Amino acid sequence: MAICRRELSLLTATERHTVAAMLDVVGGLRASSDPIAMLDEEGLALLRRCLEISAPDRPTTLTESFGGAVTHFSRARFNLTDSRVGDVPPHGAQWPL
Repeated sequence: MAICRRELSLLTATERHTVAAMLDVVGGLRASSDPIAMLDEEGLALLRRCLEISAPDRPTTLTESFGGAVTHFSRARFNLTDSRVGDVPPHGAQWPL
């Protein structure tokens, strides 16, 4: 489920971006409950990206050398730690690669 709106959302921009990246690598059904009128240009762009069809991706690495919780996919890199790891913010994603 994509959450692309800023208004009335408890997610930060980083978290909204990370959810979108996860939808991309997981593939499958896409949905959003965001009222279109509540989306700014950034939110609309993110929603459009979330609704693009993609094939499921598989992790290429899950490595301890990056802090134990950085997962690499062919299209994205996720940081599940509480600290920045390289270019990836805490609980964030580098997407697209």
